[in-house]
Amino acid sequence: MQDPTLDRSFRGHRDVVTDLAFKPNMLQLASGSMDGSVMVWNFKPQMRALRFVGHKGPVTSVDFSQSGNVLASASRDKTVRLWTPNVKGDVTVFKAHTSTVRSVRFSHDGEAMLTCADDKSVKVWSTHRAKFQYTLAGHMNWVRSARFSPDSRLVVSGSDDKSVKLWDLASKSCVKTYWDHTGMITSTAFHPSGTIIASASTDKSIKLHDIRMHKLIQHYHDAHTGSASPSTTEAAWAGGGPNSIAFGGPGGEWLISTGMDGLVKIWDLKEGHLFYTLHGHQNGPTTAAVFSPDGTFFATGGSDAQVMVWKSNFDSGVALNNGAGADSDAREISGGGDIFNSRYKTVVQKHFSR
Repeated sequence: MQDPTLDRSFRGHRDVVTDLAFKPNMLQLASGSMDGSVMVWNFKPQMRALRFVGHKGPVTSVDFSQSGNVLASASRDKTVRLWTPNVKGDVTVFKAHTSTVRSVRFSHDGEAMLTCADDKSVKVWSTHRAKFQYTLAGHMNWVRSARFSPDSRLVVSGSDDKSVKLWDLASKSCVKTYWDHTGMITSTAFHPSGTIIASASTDKSIKLHDIRMHKLIQHYHDAHTGSASPSTTEAAWAGGGPNSIAFGGPGGEWLISTGMDGLVKIWDLKEGHLFYTLHGHQNGPTTAAVFSPDGTFFATGGSDAQVMVWKSNFDSGVALNNGAGADSDAREISGGGDIFNSRYKTVVQKHFSR
């Protein structure tokens, strides 16, 4: 097993990168930014990046539909835009909420969209004509993150009210509220198995729950340290700790996180410890990270306005020719963390060196 290596970096945004999404066919990567633009980066050589402008405020979230034919973006301007990710860039605009929209996601079957916002609501829309379906109401403060389950039957959401809620879409009701965090929830994620949810909080921790037993199964305290500066608290991050989390790998064996400490961390969920720490981004927090569908690559973004694409190399013994600068961007690789099963047990800290 090799260390992750920097494959390429994209420069084009003029402010913090807020979200990232791989196109399912791996031909493009989308990014949203505080600069109000959506960028679509092409992996094919000699193909220029596309910049989509139109939002009247910072872009907070981006996501590709499963077909890859539509790219959604959410913004502080209270709207969601649906773009055709090509040179024409046809767009449909709709006002989704009465305040900042924090997240937009497509369901895995492509039939629905999910949004959440500072108006304390989570909303479900039909993808066809962006038709409003219903609201999931129950949070008592801004909702920063909402994600569909793999089978599109459940939703997990996280809020500044410090709660993580699990929703059943058949009954349109909250079936469980988790109050395990002591800080605001910055990010949530559904495991590919559909039975585990992850949440990140300004209490600096990342927690994993088994939703069948409603049991806390892993707890990474002090996952990211550092606190927000005045320039970044206006963004999608408040307080400190981790900013984003996402599962990755064919079986969801990895979790990637970003944070106010400016680091990107990859967690080995099978072993229950920190696996890699990546120092690629400079001058401030890391803010977005996502794995490619097959886990071969992952992309990261930060307050340095850069988008970086990394080769995971977790299951590969073949070296990748990355060109100059790759080695200098992944210096520290060290580990340590706590796993929570039926009781706390300390995991031996492992160190990985290049």
